[in-house]
Amino acid sequence: MNSSSTTIGADYRWIGQHGIGRFAYEVLSRMDCRAVVGKTPLLHPIDPLVQGMAVRKSGCQVYFSPGFNPPFQNRVPSVFTIHDLIHIRVKSEQSLAKSIFYRYVVMPAARQSPAVLTVSEYSKSQIVEWANLSPDRVHVVGNGVSETFTPHGPSADLGSPYLLYVGNYKPHKNVPRLLQAFARSAEARHFNLGLVGQAQDDLVALAESLKIRNRVHFLGAKTNHDLATLYRGARALLCPSLEEGFGLPVLEAMACGTPALVGAGHAAEEVADGAAIKCNALDVDSISAAIDQVAAGSQFRSELISKGIERAKHFTWDRVARRVSDAIQSVQ
Repeated sequence: MNSSSTTIGADYRWIGQHGIGRFAYEVLSRMDCRAVVGKTPLLHPIDPLVQGMAVRKSGCQVYFSPGFNPPFQNRVPSVFTIHDLIHIRVKSEQSLAKSIFYRYVVMPAARQSPAVLTVSEYSKSQIVEWANLSPDRVHVVGNGVSETFTPHGPSADLGSPYLLYVGNYKPHKNVPRLLQAFARSAEARHFNLGLVGQAQDDLVALAESLKIRNRVHFLGAKTNHDLATLYRGARALLCPSLEEGFGLPVLEAMACGTPALVGAGHAAEEVADGAAIKCNALDVDSISAAIDQVAAGSQFRSELISKGIERAKHFTWDRVARRVSDAIQSVQ
């Protein structure tokens, strides 16, 4: 994707089976970058210092991190990616260590960096306000859908019709309210609920108290191929998060022809852009009513499927990589 002979150093440690990991893999696999990795683990307290030394010694002309870990150094222009501000905006995600890191590492680096990347207009507005940045310094590069996620291909068979949740179980994901809404939904009585990830004692106990444990299945970790088959087999994806910087599962589900339910007021609503049903994620009754709508066989559901497939076509990893490359080239 590079259009010049600029030597770009990059942090490949972010690659993995999570949101930033997907972004890192898809973007870096499309760019000609030199791996620059210090000898400390990712996000170690002294990693910014060690990584900064590695950047200075690397000989690269520009440094890029697909994550929110800027290096301490001021010789090489650095471009890094703040996907969202959930760590400091969501009370349940906050900690003293995170507050210090964002206040004394991320914020000064954002102000010093010639370009900061993010993945949605929603996140951009928060970053601009938080760090007091000029909007033209923050580049929205988005996320994409890999070729694995398509309506065509095998569908998972869990033994009975099912609704699906994909994501972690952190408090802002709102899984307890999702379980309560699933138990309350009249339409959901005809379905099981599959949750990607390992069972957690508190969620199992909640499902038992709601008398839905026999219909709630924890599916463990899944590869992209596994996820695509799960999306295609699901009646709907349920993602009533309280906060999202993007909402990649929503996009992937829509690309697979599966209608999605999203919480209103954050980036997942922006990503869906009218192609998913919205709910008030703080209101169990609102989530339950949205489940009734998206699970029922209706013209409305068919329209959501068509809109979702078309909307997902706007998000490609090639386009994301070009935007990243353009932003990096602009700092020269």
